[in-house]
Amino acid sequence: MPVIEQLRVTHVRNIEELSLDCHARFNLIYGPNGSGKTSLLEAIHILSAGRSFRTHINKRLINYAADSLTIFAQLMGGDRLGVQKDIKGQSSYRLNQTPCASVAELSRLLPVQVINPDSYELLTGGPKERRRFLDWGLFHVEQSFYSLWQRLREVLQQRNMGLRRGLSLTELASWDAVLSEVAEELDTARRRYVDELVPYIHKQFGTLLSGKLTVEYRRGWDAGESLQDVLQAQIDSDRRMGYTQSGPQRASLVFKIDGRLVEHVLSRGQQKTLVCALKLAQSELLREKLGTNCIFLIDDLAAELDAAHRDRLAVALEGLEAQVFLTGVELDMLQSFVKTDGMFHVKHLSDEVIVHSTSVDNAVDQA
Repeated sequence: MPVIEQLRVTHVRNIEELSLDCHARFNLIYGPNGSGKTSLLEAIHILSAGRSFRTHINKRLINYAADSLTIFAQLMGGDRLGVQKDIKGQSSYRLNQTPCASVAELSRLLPVQVINPDSYELLTGGPKERRRFLDWGLFHVEQSFYSLWQRLREVLQQRNMGLRRGLSLTELASWDAVLSEVAEELDTARRRYVDELVPYIHKQFGTLLSGKLTVEYRRGWDAGESLQDVLQAQIDSDRRMGYTQSGPQRASLVFKIDGRLVEHVLSRGQQKTLVCALKLAQSELLREKLGTNCIFLIDDLAAELDAAHRDRLAVALEGLEAQVFLTGVELDMLQSFVKTDGMFHVKHLSDEVIVHSTSVDNAVDQA
């Protein structure tokens, strides 16, 4: 089970220096707005995904007075993870003192779920958000998914380049064949994952909300047709657009309650509650299949969630036995959510966040 025992952060946004000895279950992080609470959660997410859940640009993450940021974590069981990013856009990752070729090695060890005030965008945003949700789950339960996803990116890049360069139909047909093969494999994997996930979604949904929820998977091209036929039929349109309009890169999920799209039925708070159910379901499936948990990062717990739904969420998280990091302005509200001795007060002192202050200049080297 992934559990962060110690976390060290330097130069992440307004955090100059921070060290936490983390609780294995619930960690309550409270303090005024702007004190660095969200930045702390960002640091954990960067360790898992190589990026923040708020920006992809390194320079925005790094403290204005520094050239780079460093994050280090010691996990229960002995694994040590480290990330360093600089203002030039370079990133390096280390696992147990060994450089990693990609952040994927860290991601498998440290699956992280985020619930924050923007979580409703999973439902109301574009298909990309729901595809990312789907592929996050696949990455963690299907060992072959990552290489398949990389192949898709490479083939799409080549085909799109060919479209823009005006390659002949014969030359494009060779890329169409490869893309169709990858697409069928990816579609099969996604469809299988959705079939496995839906019962867990219904279970979690039933504990948090009411109504009849349906989940529809859309693969990204017309049902009943091969992708190769679709690509050939729309080749002229693809040439004009300069990119491939159909395929697994357009896959999505559609969520309905009582036959209506959730964004037309649910309030903002209910949408956030549904997102909680979706992420709890993914975590439960991951635990059932691989015997491992997610770490939950819950930013601004009170936003859009009333007391009744917070209580239901607390019960669900207790049942998963996952490590949780929660932030809020008021300690009393966090304590009402769950009783724990893993509390850390984030203080804002002269543009520094100092919690159990320690030197972490060489944190990546320790990993």
